[in-house]
Amino acid sequence: MKQNGFTDKLKETSPVPERISPENVEKMLYENKRSSISVRRRVLSAAAAIAIIIGGTAGLLYKNGFFDSKKSTAIKTSSSQASQNSSVSHNSSPDDKSSDTPQPKTEEHKLKGMRVLSYDELNDYIGEYYQKNQNTYYNMDKGRNTGNNDEMIAEDAQTDNASDMTTSATGMKDTASDHSETYTQENGVDEADIVKTDGNNIFYLCRGHIFAVGCEDGKMDEHMIDFGDIFGETFMNSYANEMYLDSGTLTVIINSYEPYVYTCYDEDYEEGIKERTLDQDSVNVITFDVTDLDNIRQTGKYTIQGYYNSSRMIDGKLYLTSNSFMNYYNTYKESGKPEFAPIYTVNGEEHHINADDIYVPDNCKDMGYVNLSLIDTKKKCEPVSIKTFLGRADEIYQTKDKIFILSNIYENSSDEISYSWSWKTNIISVDTKDSELIPIASGAIEGNVKDKYSLNYNDGILSAAVNYMNYSSDDDDEPTQKNYLYTLNDNLEVLGKTDSFGNGEEIKSVTYKDGYAYIVTFMQTDPLFAIDLHDPKNPVIVSELKMPGFSTHMRPFTDGRIVGFGYTADEETGRTTGLKFSVYDNSDPDNVKELDKVEITESSDEYSDIYISSMGAYDVKALLIDPDKNIIAFPYNEICYNYDDETYAINKSKYESGYRFYSYDDKNGLVFKGEYKTKDEINGDNYYSYNINNFVRAAYIGNVYYLFYDCGIISLDMEKMNVIEDKDLSSIFKLDTDYSGLPEYSIID
Repeated sequence: MKQNGFTDKLKETSPVPERISPENVEKMLYENKRSSISVRRRVLSAAAAIAIIIGGTAGLLYKNGFFDSKKSTAIKTSSSQASQNSSVSHNSSPDDKSSDTPQPKTEEHKLKGMRVLSYDELNDYIGEYYQKNQNTYYNMDKGRNTGNNDEMIAEDAQTDNASDMTTSATGMKDTASDHSETYTQENGVDEADIVKTDGNNIFYLCRGHIFAVGCEDGKMDEHMIDFGDIFGETFMNSYANEMYLDSGTLTVIINSYEPYVYTCYDEDYEEGIKERTLDQDSVNVITFDVTDLDNIRQTGKYTIQGYYNSSRMIDGKLYLTSNSFMNYYNTYKESGKPEFAPIYTVNGEEHHINADDIYVPDNCKDMGYVNLSLIDTKKKCEPVSIKTFLGRADEIYQTKDKIFILSNIYENSSDEISYSWSWKTNIISVDTKDSELIPIASGAIEGNVKDKYSLNYNDGILSAAVNYMNYSSDDDDEPTQKNYLYTLNDNLEVLGKTDSFGNGEEIKSVTYKDGYAYIVTFMQTDPLFAIDLHDPKNPVIVSELKMPGFSTHMRPFTDGRIVGFGYTADEETGRTTGLKFSVYDNSDPDNVKELDKVEITESSDEYSDIYISSMGAYDVKALLIDPDKNIIAFPYNEICYNYDDETYAINKSKYESGYRFYSYDDKNGLVFKGEYKTKDEINGDNYYSYNINNFVRAAYIGNVYYLFYDCGIISLDMEKMNVIEDKDLSSIFKLDTDYSGLPEYSIID
């Protein structure tokens, strides 16, 4: 195996399931293969999310007794109004590097539902919040340890000339084969994934590492990108999330955390302060020139405080969203440094985000930041524009010209005799025309947006399907649950709303096609609603198709056809009973029909239980659906437990995992083309000791399928479905056991 600088340390742990219920088995199969974050890392990530909701790192410190509330000082509320111009002057101190923040020049525009504050006003605004909610503040030690995250990029990095980065190199083919691409919600807007291919090579992100694999007719030549040289000692605290591949440039998004030293006021401490060290998250964007797999070179690096939320890429420009803590120290008026502003780093140089690039939504409820960075991946990861919003991001939806940042907000109120709660969704819209970030508006709608597929933007109209839930102890014993579809204009003002539909059920999947929304809700049966959106002020439900089960994902297939993948279910109880792939006729939205379906069902009797699951039911990129090649493929896992006749204890377990391949045409319907699967059988109740490949992705290059499992790739002849090669990438790992009993991996020298 060829290696690009192996490191001698890599510690990763795989979660161990607690139970063997179908839900936990399915989660186990996914987590074992998708996530390799250490136990400590997971705890920190969860803490980060909670911290933003309750007020950021200051809240964490306060909750752990790191503050003395008697030392807090009163902070006056700012009464001045912010400028509505996104290009207002920067008011930092002369020696502050914040003024170096690169921003494109834009025309003045009027913000809707949010405002820009000066650093002085932000300091007062944030301080009042902490005075009211935390009753304390803290300072950060100026000698903060940033480790290797501030190092300059490698000396052999290429120049800023984007054309240089796509020049052919030794061993690179001149032309690429026909190949699959990452499924994207919007045409022309690329999405990150753990598998990328350009038709010549495959890049596979597994267990925090990236394997670069040269492919030729199913034969594979593997290499490995090593992050140890980039992060040094902090490598153990870093984890690669997702990546992009664009014209010879591989862009990798990496979460990391490192110690920051804080000083806190404490009257019991003789000098008045104590030092505390906390791990703080950061998001790193690192680019590589991968035109020559024998000479992969780092070309740029960008870092910003916080943890990764989501991203998109258009023509080599990366749009990155991250959530970060609200770090308030109450030192700005004395030092002139805006310590509360998020920090970003470009090739080793730190900057605070400008005051005129920090936006405060009128409906802001969270003392955290959503950081939106526009990065040129072809120019050493130089930021083109950075905008920050108070709040948090749960999801983003992006078109070629717009970004919508979504956060689901839980609101409750109570008094001595009553209690109520409800959900709503806050939305921030940002224009992205001409590779700029221009914040436009902030607004809110009642209800909870399930995911990005619930939204669609077309001709200035944003459509959003929501599940509305509320509860009041004065009115009902049970929460009210309804579904609606909203239409909004560019200022996020509501134009129209459907009547409620699927009452008592929740939205499971949404897709949009030719001016219609198709929405699946579920409790016991699967109603598929078609909604006419041609009149934005009056969206109308035009049809409803009821079937057992539900689709967790739908998408357009060919003209007049949409497909759905999800679960079969018991019509009386609503319990899921297996997997289902359906093809629908939507040529007449007033009369949607199910044309064909494939089901893989569970079974149960007195002495055995068979459970069926699929990663494709909750990770849509695990599905390989290509209408041009007429390919429909999905992964599945089957687990069978056999019980002893007398004791009913498990005496045998059978495991099966693989991909099934189909084609579709109106004459023959769904046609089974073949499958690849692995099996294992275990005697006794040691049901966690199975040895099968749980598959996470499928791709094709030319006439060859590539199936991806934990640190391995299998190539299949597309016609004969026979194995060409099984490349076990885990051969570089050795398996140890740490004190917790969980498996621990390290690189073999």
